[in-house]
Amino acid sequence: MAQWGYSGLIQFYIMAELCGMIALSILEMFYYRLQVTVLHQKLPVYIKLSKFRVWLFRFSLVLIPVIATITFSPAIISQEEAAMDTWKKNPEFPPEITCYSVIIAATASNIFWLILFLYFFEIIIAVSGAVGPLIYIVRFMSKNFRLSKETKKLQRVLLMSLFIQGSIHGIFIFIPVFFQFYALFFQLTSNDFAFVMLLSFAYHGFLSTCAMIIFTKPLRIRMFFCSRWTSKTEQQTQLPSLTKAITNI
Repeated sequence: MAQWGYSGLIQFYIMAELCGMIALSILEMFYYRLQVTVLHQKLPVYIKLSKFRVWLFRFSLVLIPVIATITFSPAIISQEEAAMDTWKKNPEFPPEITCYSVIIAATASNIFWLILFLYFFEIIIAVSGAVGPLIYIVRFMSKNFRLSKETKKLQRVLLMSLFIQGSIHGIFIFIPVFFQFYALFFQLTSNDFAFVMLLSFAYHGFLSTCAMIIFTKPLRIRMFFCSRWTSKTEQQTQLPSLTKAITNI
């Protein structure tokens, strides 16, 4: 995007919004599992609170881009001033630090702290919205004696699959985001490390899907059946061709 003329601040906003959308999908998964688990129960305050968290996160995904767009011009100026000031105070830094595609912590700007506060607010909502329902579901299943053993077993399998998916999403997104914020305030010069973080962010969805297939028995059986059916179809297709070739000989 830098080659197309987009500044580092725009790239940062876009990546942050994409991370937020992924976090919203995780919140939706946990909230949906919470609803299904307590389907025949009265909705307690906690479930309403979980729904409120999801809607609050949705609102933040709309609010932050609006604020970022309104404050973009002064934010760019603050970035340029902070980059130039940092380079002058640290002559050993490469001159690329003043490039338009580089972002640093403009600590003198109120806009920077406002956006940073909103991002940390999103992170708190995402963590509490994923961990909270997980704990609530586990406690609900352990105390609810009216559920049959098979129902509890199925719920545990689905919950384990959801937990693993959420963990993969959280780890492979949280680590790059953490080092992104670290790089804003401190020096991080390793391009190889940045490339690994980019791969981690890019392939977390693929790994999460693989985990969902592996740890969810119905999906695993279905995928195994489809692979066997595909193999048999290929063999049946190749057999007439082989017979025809032998006949021609």
